[in-house]
Amino acid sequence: MKKTSNWLFWDWGSIFRAGLLFSALLLILAFAFLFPDWNRDQQAKEYNGNTTGTILSIESTEQISMTETGNKTVTYSYNIRYSFRIKSKTYVISEQVPNTIRIQKALERLDKQSKVRVKYNQTKPEHSQIIF
Repeated sequence: MKKTSNWLFWDWGSIFRAGLLFSALLLILAFAFLFPDWNRDQQAKEYNGNTTGTILSIESTEQISMTETGNKTVTYSYNIRYSFRIKSKTYVISEQVPNTIRIQKALERLDKQSKVRVKYNQTKPEHSQIIF
């Protein structure tokens, strides 16, 4: 006799598919939360100069955009202005950083006039990044 319904019992194939789906969801969440920090770290590796800068201002920003289908996307970030000095020239930079857990914790310790580590491109010092 052929079995027509399997809705009451789990078989190994269903357990495998559920595990695969759960793993895929965890991977997507990890990517969403860890990618912005990883991307900043990769960009910072390209800069070969190190110096100390001073925070001038920290502003929380919110950008709302709409897709072609009418879905709204809200992006939260911080706009940080800082200055640093290289070879008797002062650079004032405004950098937009993502709102991640690591950056939130770092910003809790910072305020105006805080000293921060800055990595910069030695040939173009205006290309720089705060290191948290």
